[in-house]
Amino acid sequence: MKIFMPSRRRCDEHALRMCALLLSILITSCAVRLVSSYDPVIDRGLTEYYESMDVFLSEMERASANRAANATFSENVKFYDESGAKVDALIMRARAAEPKANCIGSDVVTSLAEKLLQLKPFAAATEGLNIEAIVKGLKSGEEGSCTVQILRVVRANHDLTAAIHKHNDKLTQPVVAIIKPTIEQGVRIGLTTELAKKRGEK
Repeated sequence: MKIFMPSRRRCDEHALRMCALLLSILITSCAVRLVSSYDPVIDRGLTEYYESMDVFLSEMERASANRAANATFSENVKFYDESGAKVDALIMRARAAEPKANCIGSDVVTSLAEKLLQLKPFAAATEGLNIEAIVKGLKSGEEGSCTVQILRVVRANHDLTAAIHKHNDKLTQPVVAIIKPTIEQGVRIGLTTELAKKRGEK
């Protein structure tokens, strides 16, 4: 949009006031919020998700060591489905809050994507899980706000855990030792982002 500014010779005091008012209106109407508002539902949802996954992984580790029947993937499909659906709901909520946002150039999301890529060897033998495609989508940053992208990482880590569990039919201590910190990192960054919004940080 081109703004015509009258020459100084032709501008009287009234015209200058009108120009200033017009400029003020234009700036206000074009202002963009770079960070969405704090969402207590996402804050609480991530916290509850982490608590449930932390307990679940510890239980699976013990069950695997004891060769218990409940250590198998088939016994835990419902848990994966239900907890994954909760993350999906958070992603949908974040998308609704910033429907036209993107997260291009975010170091945080790029770091999470690289962390996810390091787990590729664990998913090499699993079907239907393309780690490289997920990482490429995260790095492009064009599929939602930074909050959405962080939640997508949480969901990808969740799917990776389920895929490994399905392939091995159990989660042993060495595998859990790698998965736990990865899940924690994604959730922690998501919570840090929400708490920063709550404090009014940009």
